[in-house]
Amino acid sequence: MNEIVKRISNQIWFEKNDEERKILEYGLRITLSEFINNLIILIIAFITRSVLESILYVITFDFLRQYSGSYHAKTYISCGITYLVFYGVFLLLFFNILTVSHNIYSLLTCISILFLFLVIPVENKNHRLSNREFRIFQIKGYSTVILYLIILSISKLYNNWIIAKIISIVLIETMFSIILALFEVKLGGI
Repeated sequence: MNEIVKRISNQIWFEKNDEERKILEYGLRITLSEFINNLIILIIAFITRSVLESILYVITFDFLRQYSGSYHAKTYISCGITYLVFYGVFLLLFFNILTVSHNIYSLLTCISILFLFLVIPVENKNHRLSNREFRIFQIKGYSTVILYLIILSISKLYNNWIIAKIISIVLIETMFSIILALFEVKLGGI
């Protein structure tokens, strides 16, 4: 991937400023990595006939993690693999291949909501938050969790179990992603 990024940056960047080139290459790496991950997810979604559900999962999972923080892998490949593992678990739970009772879903969802309110936002070594940023991310994270709780409640009220299940899985997986991040900090890196 580094070679592709260097070729692209050479094509669109003519100036000699190394600092700006590094920023451009970093952005290209992230964009390319995200594109590949989402393309793989889209292919799997077509195969499993879960395109809409997968899109809703990706949007809600990524949106919450943006403000809550989560596990950060050391390389783009391990990041992609970790993300695909979370997506794979989503599919297994969503299609009841891993069967979990309604009571367990409800319990884990409640635990995850409480957990998220206690720990978000989780910082990582690549991006330390100032006090002001911490408070902004905390408010946005809390607001997102509250929004998801409202959507979850309305979905259950109107028997829309698809939306309810997606939101529950996203909240639970975000909790586990943060637990991974906390272990990473505690152990000095995974």
